[in-house]
Amino acid sequence: KFSFTQWVAYAQTTSKFDFGGLIQHATSRQLTEQELAGYAAPFPSDEYISAVRKFPTMVASQLRQNKKVMDQFYQQWNKPFLTAFGANDPVMAGRDKVFQTIVPGAQNQNHTLIEKGAHFIQEDKPEELVTLLLSFIKTNS
Repeated sequence: KFSFTQWVAYAQTTSKFDFGGLIQHATSRQLTEQELAGYAAPFPSDEYISAVRKFPTMVASQLRQNKKVMDQFYQQWNKPFLTAFGANDPVMAGRDKVFQTIVPGAQNQNHTLIEKGAHFIQEDKPEELVTLLLSFIKTNS
């Protein structure tokens, strides 16, 4: 498994992204070749990956670097906010508690850690995630 620091370095320096491999690396279940190709499809050449290279430096685990965003955006977010992270996600481990504490709209929500889910929870546990989201929408509409 990649550490987060390795992922940031990879995103900044690799000459050829392996999108399928990256997605597979961050899921608990084995994805099909078609699924992996689908993740790679939006990036037919290097000119399409600028945001992909930048994004790892902006994620929630970089809270010190992103303190301004947390202070000025998330601490002001009063709309309903749900955390539903994979229990096997090493990148976001513990970040659910950060959001639940900082975001006012996270209060009194049905937050959960989804068992046997990794970073791309939509791939590992799609039915469970959809059920949680539908319940969240219904409860907060």
